[in-house]
Amino acid sequence: MGVILTISTTCLWAAKPAGGKGYAQAERVLSAEKGGNWKQQRTWEDRKVPAGFEIALIGRDSKVVVDSAVKDVNGVNIGSAAPDMPTLTIQAGGALKVDNLFVVWTTRTNSTAAFELKGGALQVGSPDFGEACMVVGTGMTFSGKAVATFSGGKYTGGLRAGTTQNNHTGKLVFRGSDVKVECGKYGRSVFELEQTGSVDFILDEKGIATLDYSAGRGVSFASGSQITVNGAAYTGGTKTFTLIAGPANFTDNGANFSVVHFPETLTASLQVEPHKKGKALVLKIKAVK
Repeated sequence: MGVILTISTTCLWAAKPAGGKGYAQAERVLSAEKGGNWKQQRTWEDRKVPAGFEIALIGRDSKVVVDSAVKDVNGVNIGSAAPDMPTLTIQAGGALKVDNLFVVWTTRTNSTAAFELKGGALQVGSPDFGEACMVVGTGMTFSGKAVATFSGGKYTGGLRAGTTQNNHTGKLVFRGSDVKVECGKYGRSVFELEQTGSVDFILDEKGIATLDYSAGRGVSFASGSQITVNGAAYTGGTKTFTLIAGPANFTDNGANFSVVHFPETLTASLQVEPHKKGKALVLKIKAVK
């Protein structure tokens, strides 16, 4: 996904074609300036819908929507420069499989990018690409802000947000209890928060869904990363929620934890503790006596 000539060359990686040998350069397909439905030819420059060994680029202020099953692609790259906000949204009924990288950032000063999973399904990773992952705001050279929001549907694949430099920020937002997130069995099956990465867990009245990385390669929080839980909409009582279930390789190197906007009748805390055969980030809510 991408946009016209203002799109950068972020992650125009050399990659192995599915079923092929060796490495080749995937072809780029740019989105039109206003975007539109993924399946429609007019959404894309040259009226070519991306498919197969191609990278979909979404740039400028393009808004692209997936609301039905579309053909697999090698990669996706979302990003432009502010004040534009290129966005890919997957809605109920939509289905997209990305074999290689799903990139929510671009090599532009003051860059912006957004992804929304409101329903449907997104899978990142295939047997041919061992480092496949969704990366959000991981640019180390250019400044910018990127956000990926998950509120419905199912996401399968690794997640990495932020960078080790102070130039680019990446935010992951998980809203409510209706979304399903799991690592999958292909690609870089990790959950990684770098120094400039952050996660917002926003509870609904019932609570929050679990991010299941228990079968993955690892979970890590870098020093300076931020994890916030917002309990404003929660109407339940005493309860424990597993926010991120991980394997034994679960490392917290000094993330900042915070809980905000819970009712005065409740207290809430975050901690990493043993969970089944691994570890987990757990939210504990208790009624005030």
